[in-house]
Amino acid sequence: MANHAYAKTGNKLDVKELDAHIRKIVAEKLNGVFEVNYDAKEKTWLIHYPKDDYMGFLVWISDEEEFGEMKRGEFVEYDKPKLIRKNSVIEFRHGHTYQFMWWVEGVIRENLGEIYGARMFDDGCDINPKPNPAKFETFEKFCDKIKGEGTIKGTKDWYLPDYQRKAIPKEVTEKLNLDF
Repeated sequence: MANHAYAKTGNKLDVKELDAHIRKIVAEKLNGVFEVNYDAKEKTWLIHYPKDDYMGFLVWISDEEEFGEMKRGEFVEYDKPKLIRKNSVIEFRHGHTYQFMWWVEGVIRENLGEIYGARMFDDGCDINPKPNPAKFETFEKFCDKIKGEGTIKGTKDWYLPDYQRKAIPKEVTEKLNLDF
């Protein structure tokens, strides 16, 4: 299974409204560095840097499903998933090529989560179920709050290693203030 993140809203989502929110967040919080392309046939948004196909990720609306339940202290899977809500989850397919894209995705995910009062989840790691856009306000603030390597510099070096830093276009580095 691919690693995805989810913002479970509890409400049926309107595509046009979600599209407007995504575009506004990208323009205002990410300085318009990324392009937002909606594919009506696939019902997905591609958020990417237009001059580098690898610097991006996909977002779409999916259903909230339940796959099983706890019975006597043991998780028992259903034969078929049970539909809880239709078109109520904003799903993110992580952009794995550049680690700093986890921050970019977080900016969008956390802001959408706050707008929709969503509960946040991830397949591959623990994230706070309560949206916290302030943690993702800037790349520097994100690195300062994570401090996975013990220092803000260590965290920055993990999310933006030297070999990736050299490959990222100067425009992206400057507009997103990645080289603090």
